[in-house]
Amino acid sequence: MAASSLPRRRLLAGAAALTAAGGLAGFAPPRRPPNVVVILADDLGYGDLGSYGGRLVRTPHLDRMAREGARLTDFYASANVCTPSRAGLLTGRYPIRTGLAHEVIQPNDKRGLPAGEVTIAEALRPEYATALVGKWHLGHVEPHWPPTRHGFDLFFGLPYSHDMKPLNLFSTGPGVEITQEDVDMTRLTQRFFERGLSFIEEQKARPFFLMLALTAPPLPL
Repeated sequence: MAASSLPRRRLLAGAAALTAAGGLAGFAPPRRPPNVVVILADDLGYGDLGSYGGRLVRTPHLDRMAREGARLTDFYASANVCTPSRAGLLTGRYPIRTGLAHEVIQPNDKRGLPAGEVTIAEALRPEYATALVGKWHLGHVEPHWPPTRHGFDLFFGLPYSHDMKPLNLFSTGPGVEITQEDVDMTRLTQRFFERGLSFIEEQKARPFFLMLALTAPPLPL
């Protein structure tokens, strides 16, 4: 597994280098690679946003982002539930290849994302600062836990879904031992955004990758 991941790491790094250099390193001035922020909303439907026709809930800020950027109409997830879809998104591989294609990880499970898999965060290091804020759900026992084992410099979030027990909010970063606290559901989304914004502020002097994996909007939030 580890040996087969090396070519993929080089391919991802090479693609990033070409993107940063404008395609041809010899014909474009070097520039800072783009920052990347991925907001993954749990159970957000295609038609829930105003920019996609939704009218039940107002989403003016997201609608503005759609107007000023690109609105995509075709996207294929690797699965329709948390664990396998996250495995596919982070590694670019079918979940069955990581052993995570069957349902979601439960609190009493011992399985998780194999250490040999290369995540987006690992492929971007060391040039990028990397953070995962929100839900992990790819293994909450060693050697799969915490997410800092998989290329993230910082983690602030939940080990699995917010309707599973026991549930705690974990935090860890470079040189910081992992800590945990009780979860306040009424402020959970707000705290995720606050921590994500503080990470951006802390790392604004260098390229950064932030995955903001929200637990909202599913019930009971």
